Amino acid sequence: MKYIKKYHTMIHILLIICALLIVGIKVDDLRKPKSVEIERKAGTEEKVPTISDEPTIDFEKLRKKYNNKNIKGAVRISNEDFEQIIFQTDNNSYYLNHNYRGKKTNGEIFIDYRLDIDKSNIKVIYGEGTSIAEIFNNYYNKNYYEQHKIIEVESDKSVYRYEVVLLIEKKITHNDFDINNILKNSLYVYNEDIDNINDYLVIVNKKNNKYYSIICKKVN
Repeated sequence: MKYIKKYHTMIHILLIICALLIVGIKVDDLRKPKSVEIERKAGTEEKVPTISDEPTIDFEKLRKKYNNKNIKGAVRISNEDFEQIIFQTDNNSYYLNHNYRGKKTNGEIFIDYRLDIDKSNIKVIYGEGTSIAEIFNNYYNKNYYEQHKIIEVESDKSVYRYEVVLLIEKKITHNDFDINNILKNSLYVYNEDIDNINDYLVIVNKKNNKYYSIICKKVN
């Protein structure tokens, strides 16, 4: 009987330890930020540069801090409390359902793996895997557009500014990008002044499980 009681006691102790470990892991997981916490370079405080094209974010520090070399840049919306990291890996599926920690859950905003955030004239970023990017749904509203025309993309090298010009209910990639055809078939055209523009930002997202793309022209 003594051995049985000791055995039961040991089992109870082990169960308590396991429970505490599980709770500890969950608490630690909750303490971790839901997204990458952006850090500025020394001496840089402004969230949105208004004059200089010099980058403000210390991307190299973020890559080391989060042990994630896939951090490529950031995207911002003018007059909006929205600034999120852009990721890139060797495919267009991983960040649909993995976060910056590699955990299989809601995804991250990412740039097409075939493109270069600095060199590509057509930059395509995807937000369909994350609820954070639902903010882009606001561009279905012209009043919102009027207050948030400019979208910025920042990389290690520069800050690129784009003006939203139209919205089309279709998934547009760099391979099928034809601005004249897009213009003809768009749902909302906010600005038709696209002559001599050859540098665009495309934001692909979903609303009610349907793809749409926001087309923006470079303005700097």
